[in-house]
Amino acid sequence: MSVLLGIDIGGTAVKAGLVDETGAILLSETRSVDFDGYRTPILTTVTALARELLEKSLESPRASAFRPRGRSTCAAAR
Repeated sequence: MSVLLGIDIGGTAVKAGLVDETGAILLSETRSVDFDGYRTPILTTVTALARELLEKSLESPRASAFRPRGRSTCAAAR
């Protein structure tokens, strides 16, 4: 089973989730990007959220198939 990490960077929040091949959400988290008046760079928030989600995946039986492979894909919303 493949498990993928998806990240949505919005104007007010960053959302990240792990999904399986069928699109079922295994884990998800959301963080505000304006929690400190935008003083923290958005990519710092993205990195911290992704790291937290990946750490949780190691503890979750549902997401245990996820193993980072050093490859990324970017898709823009249409």
